[in-house]
Amino acid sequence: IVGLAGANPAQAGDVYTFTFDREVKTADHPALDISNTSGSITINSNQDKVIKIQSQKKVKAKDAQEAQKIAEHIVIDVTSQGNAVKVETEFEDVKGENFWDFLFGRRFSRSAWVEYQVWVPQDCQILVGATSADISINKIQAEVRISCTSGDIQLKDIEGDLEVSVTSGDMLLTGIKGKADISATSGD
Repeated sequence: IVGLAGANPAQAGDVYTFTFDREVKTADHPALDISNTSGSITINSNQDKVIKIQSQKKVKAKDAQEAQKIAEHIVIDVTSQGNAVKVETEFEDVKGENFWDFLFGRRFSRSAWVEYQVWVPQDCQILVGATSADISINKIQAEVRISCTSGDIQLKDIEGDLEVSVTSGDMLLTGIKGKADISATSGD
C-alpha cells in the first residue's frame, strides 16, 4: 500500500478541502468495499491492476483552524486483505461529543462531507454502502452491489450482475448487461 496525505486546506468561501490519496496494488478479480456517510462516490475503471483512491474531505467552518479540527475527526480507513480492499469513512466524536451533534448543534453553520474518486480494474467486484451520498459507477465487468439511503445513483456500462437497494434517491441506469435486482422506496 502506497499512501499520500495532504493537509493543506484550499479555501473556497468558507469551505475548506483536505485531500487523502491511496493506491493499492491488486491481482486478478479484486473486490472493493467502500462506504461513505455524506458526500459522493465515483468509481471508474482503469487498465491497471491497482485501486486508486482520491478523496477530498470538505469542511464548512467559520475559519481554517476550526475546519482543520473537524477534518481531523473524519477518518478515511483503507485496509486490504488478500485481493479485497475496504474503504470506510468514519466520523469520530469531538471532545466526547457526538460528531454530528458537534457539527450541527451550534449556532454557526458547520458541515462536512467526503467526495471519493476511485479507479479500479474492470474486473473488480464493487460493494458500495452510502448514506446521504451520490454514487456514480462506470464501465465495470464484474458484480456491483449498492445499498444507499438518500442519494442519487448513476450506473453506466455494467456487465456483471447488479443489485441495488435505495431509499430516497433518483437512479439512472444505462448499458446494464447482467442480471439486475433493483429495490427502491422513493425517487425516479
